[in-house]
Amino acid sequence: MPNCQSYNLQTGICVTCIPGFNLNAGLCAPASSSSNSGGVIMINNNSSSSSSGMITPNTNANTNMNVNINNGGTSTGVSNRDSNCIRYNGTICIACSSRYYFNPNNVCVPVNPLCKDYISNGNCSTCFPGYAISNGNCIVSTKATDPFCKTYTPGGVCTACYTGYFFNQGVNSCQPFNPLCKTSNITDGSCLSCYPGYSLSQQGNSLSQQGKCTVAFQDPNCQKFDNSKTTCITCSSNFFLSADGKCKQINPICKTADQNTGACLSCYPGYVLQGQTCSVGAAATLDVNCAQFNNNLCVKCSNNYYLNAQLVCTQNNPLCRTSSNTGTCLTCYPGYVIQGQTCVISNTLTSNADPNCKSTDASGACTSCYSSYFLSAQATCIRLDPLCKNYTAGMSQCSACYDGYTLTSAGKCLVSS
Repeated sequence: MPNCQSYNLQTGICVTCIPGFNLNAGLCAPASSSSNSGGVIMINNNSSSSSSGMITPNTNANTNMNVNINNGGTSTGVSNRDSNCIRYNGTICIACSSRYYFNPNNVCVPVNPLCKDYISNGNCSTCFPGYAISNGNCIVSTKATDPFCKTYTPGGVCTACYTGYFFNQGVNSCQPFNPLCKTSNITDGSCLSCYPGYSLSQQGNSLSQQGKCTVAFQDPNCQKFDNSKTTCITCSSNFFLSADGKCKQINPICKTADQNTGACLSCYPGYVLQGQTCSVGAAATLDVNCAQFNNNLCVKCSNNYYLNAQLVCTQNNPLCRTSSNTGTCLTCYPGYVIQGQTCVISNTLTSNADPNCKSTDASGACTSCYSSYFLSAQATCIRLDPLCKNYTAGMSQCSACYDGYTLTSAGKCLVSS
């Protein structure tokens, strides 16, 4: 009731109204208006709205009422259309808003807010949890105190619990289902089926012993059980089923393994297969830098390593830019020259100090340049002109330019004028 200031929770009836309204038969009416049969109802028939399933008025209501009608504001009467009416038939309200009903004077008045559902005369048909029906109103029930009960009888007895709960007659309240149950009996809460890894207990003479899901056996690494929930059929990833029916971890050094026996089939780099397991290196070399073995002998090393004469993986000289499969330096970084099979710091100011030089000869002179550079007659790397489309044989001048540029006599490309 929008104009009610406070309710009696025991009876569900309004006891005080907000300022400007008087209490009359449990309803709050404007202090300046009268609610008896000789009162005046002002109806503004400015528009009509439609709704379905609304309560219809009592056509046998007192017809001695004086009704002033304002059709769209064309009458000189004062407009006082019922704001809680949502459908009119001409000048007569035929449907009230939600949670409003027609009183005997055909006025839309609010339903008791403690009612969950109600009938055409405004009486409660069901109540919210914690309340019970009494003389058409919802009042506090001494029996309806279960927060998990969804519906009650008029006497306050729980008739249905919320999802995830069942009514336990032993304690007369809604109790939660066992979370280990996959499905449950809604009458007594006993488990009907269990989730994987749990078994349904059928032994004992009481509910405390029957219809419960318990751990099938202590094996958290089992992925699938048989129908009896007592034997593991399939283990989780990286586990295998041992002869005793337990899931055991596969050796983490194994790259691949037999899922039935746990035996290693292949190993990660740096390990070799010995029997059914993987061991570090090979029996003869223990070479952790070997990438591939054949009959316990290394046949391929990891990146930046080469196989020496003793079949041991040895690191390449870090000063070498490129190396052969025997570890011999083929090219050096700028500032270094090849000396024998390795790279050493250059003692002379030669073109090998050029950061754009790709390779040098034994004396340190640049023999080739990186992309976008060309080797000049002075054995230095010079950047190519990005405006050139093609170059001369010596790469020193442009022979053709891109569209929008003009080739000069000096072999340069300039913006066309």
